[in-house]
Amino acid sequence: MNRPDFAALRQEGVALVQALTGTTWTDYNLHDPGVTILEALCYALTDLSYRTDFPITDILAGPDGRVQPGDNTFFSKSEILVSNPVTALDYRKLIIDQLEEVYNVWLEPLACNGVTESLQGLYRCTVQVHKELAPQVLSSPSFVAALSERVRRCFVAHRNVCEDISDPIVVLKPVGVTVKADVEVTAGVTPEEVLSNIYSALSAAFCPPLPFYSEEMMRAAGYTVEEMYAGPLLAHGFLPDDALSERLRTIDPSDLIKAISDVEGVTYVRSIYVNTLDDVPLDTFFLFKDNRTDSPIHLFRDGYAVPITEAIFNDYHTVRKQSARQAALGGSSVSSELLSGTYRNLAEYVSVQYLFPTLYGLVEERFRSDTSPAEKGQIKQLKAYLLFFEQVLANYLAQLGSLRTFFSPSALGGTHASQPLTGVPGIRTLLVDPAGYSAVLDGYTESPEQQKARKHKILDHLLARFNETVSLYPVQQAAALYGASAEDALTWKARLLQNIAVSGRDRNRGFDYLGQEGGLSSGLGEKVADLLAIRGNRVHDLSAPVRQLLSEAGGGAGSRVGADTGRGLRVTGQKMDFFRTGLEAGSYSVIPSAGGGYDLHFVPSGQVLGHFDTTASAQKAIQGMVRTLQQINIDSEGFHVVEHILLRPALDSLSYGFRFYDMDQRVLLQHLQWTTFNDRAGIISTLLDAARTSKPSAQGLADWSGQCRMLLDQYKSSGWLVDPGTLRPQDKQQADASYNEICQTLSQFINRRVQSFPRFNMLVRGPGDQLLDEPFFNFTMTVVLPAWPARFQDPNFKDFVEAVFRVHTPAHIRLRFIWAGIKRMTVFEQLYGRWAETLRVGGSETERLQWAERILSFLLGNQSSSL
Repeated sequence: MNRPDFAALRQEGVALVQALTGTTWTDYNLHDPGVTILEALCYALTDLSYRTDFPITDILAGPDGRVQPGDNTFFSKSEILVSNPVTALDYRKLIIDQLEEVYNVWLEPLACNGVTESLQGLYRCTVQVHKELAPQVLSSPSFVAALSERVRRCFVAHRNVCEDISDPIVVLKPVGVTVKADVEVTAGVTPEEVLSNIYSALSAAFCPPLPFYSEEMMRAAGYTVEEMYAGPLLAHGFLPDDALSERLRTIDPSDLIKAISDVEGVTYVRSIYVNTLDDVPLDTFFLFKDNRTDSPIHLFRDGYAVPITEAIFNDYHTVRKQSARQAALGGSSVSSELLSGTYRNLAEYVSVQYLFPTLYGLVEERFRSDTSPAEKGQIKQLKAYLLFFEQVLANYLAQLGSLRTFFSPSALGGTHASQPLTGVPGIRTLLVDPAGYSAVLDGYTESPEQQKARKHKILDHLLARFNETVSLYPVQQAAALYGASAEDALTWKARLLQNIAVSGRDRNRGFDYLGQEGGLSSGLGEKVADLLAIRGNRVHDLSAPVRQLLSEAGGGAGSRVGADTGRGLRVTGQKMDFFRTGLEAGSYSVIPSAGGGYDLHFVPSGQVLGHFDTTASAQKAIQGMVRTLQQINIDSEGFHVVEHILLRPALDSLSYGFRFYDMDQRVLLQHLQWTTFNDRAGIISTLLDAARTSKPSAQGLADWSGQCRMLLDQYKSSGWLVDPGTLRPQDKQQADASYNEICQTLSQFINRRVQSFPRFNMLVRGPGDQLLDEPFFNFTMTVVLPAWPARFQDPNFKDFVEAVFRVHTPAHIRLRFIWAGIKRMTVFEQLYGRWAETLRVGGSETERLQWAERILSFLLGNQSSSL
């Protein structure tokens, strides 16, 4: 910024004085006291401008020269730019980074021959260990089981909502590969070094290295900051996307020849032999046998064999392996570097009176002996006159000095800074009440209302930096209903800001159902709960506070059982709106009892809640009941998020089927019997293969026999489907025409010319052999919410809650809502708790499926209606 200089300020000041005083003040020469005062104030203003123009790091730096991130709502790149894994590549990077046994890992979406209506959100996982651990894969089933479980835990701890990992996790078994080669090398090279480099090149050809990069290396490679920090934060550095290779399924000798030929010192490869198997199983990986004793790779120079000294060769190879291991470590992607600056003590104020000539006597501690009373009065008068200007100057510097904490994510602290003029010479002789000066100054600087309004603006500004716009509606509703028990709006906003990096990173994360802590909170659930001002544990027993209240309402006299808290009153039999109307003191009345004493009536229902000896004790019980209901409402607020994919039947269970519809929405094909997921995929593959290869009807019908039912032309009106293997001889001619027609429709499906029909309708056997459309499990969630808390009884607030969920849930996920009453929520939470427990390690798969079926029955029977 351009600082106004002294001359410009003085010129503008003189012009203002001339315009305001007219003929009253005519002497503007240097000796004029008014000009002297003006010049001193102008010089002081240049100091304010000078300090304001310091680098922003200097303005924000504390006494230690550091800019504290927490005081300024600053986040490091590794905090604010990263996210929970989103893509399959993200998951791969995370698993490789966190599990040292894993050399590489591949995740593929579960698929069923391109039928998009099949299960979605599931990943098949294949793991390859480092070659040093390959023998354990063959010899130790416990090692394989433990590694599979660690991979699963890593995935589940970071999985996105409505995503999961399928069984089993495949740990690849090693298949040894020996490469024999004769290699011509140039003169003047060290043969042991060349051979070591050849081995390293072959090893990289079979298992491309996955080195972690430091930030400096990524910058040098041309990556931007946004590209580097996209995806999950890795502990060992950065893994570029293009470094994650695909699985090596075949060995091409030409690739090995090229790898050897690229080694410095190699002229050409004379011959090569690879002992590959013709049919390598899918659950294996190629393990290059690094046999350096009696090496099968021979070097030649000018047609003559070159001898190799094994000790020298081993030294070269050891050094190379150590260098490769060091390079693979990269560097941490977490940056601990803090911004720093020069601490300027910007709030320090030096009185402008020190700028005046000594003749004015403003800075003398005592008056001269020859100073007349009139002069003393004039000096004090001038000093007092200057105090008004000095207070403004000092407060400006105090505000400038407080900027390093001005944008802190806190509801506390003022927004207008001030400081007393303790450095002004003789200040105490000018004040009427020196002791109360600072307190009065603080009160005049900023009222509580101003502080609150400005703090809201500051927090709104900080939230806007992170593209967060929040509505005060939830906290306003809570304040209106729950009074002092509700969270203050400023505290709420500050809490959102303090958690903004974590909530932004984990906003799509599902709950870790394998977590040993037993919590079911998800990143998405925590974010929505924060935005709705729902306090306490994110997922808990929502109906427990109500059950506890009802258990304590034993019908005895309230004066004997918790009258001061309202507990023990006879509240059983009340309707659900009791939790809303019971918050209003006007809903209660105290009426004299015929037998003496006083009855406490609940006006909406007319029920007597308790009997008291005095009106004072009854009024105390009313106050206690209101406070208790406020707390019960707060403790009952929350929700449960049910991800349908986690309720799926086991893939190896006989629970999967299909139907195939034509353009007229008629069922042409249907599963013959329930099968496993993979068997169903095989049946559909057989059907589509018949259409692709134009198989003769006799062969095609034979392939379909026992696999599915088909619609014959003569049964189109009834829709009757028959197994091709059970056709009568007189039906086979008709079946040929039906087969050809079905194959034509299957070809239309393969070509995807029409989006809706023809199509496969994938089916799952639900509770009680109910037919469920498989998309019911695909990217779908049901949110179960309590219907009794006071806020949740408001139709407008219910709409607001559902809108917040829709805005912050990923766009590809379908949402369903169930607003459950106390009884239904109690039933659901019992089911949900038992089901969640079976998800943990050691839980029975049979039990999990049983409880999952019961939850499915609950969801299917309730839809979105209030209970």
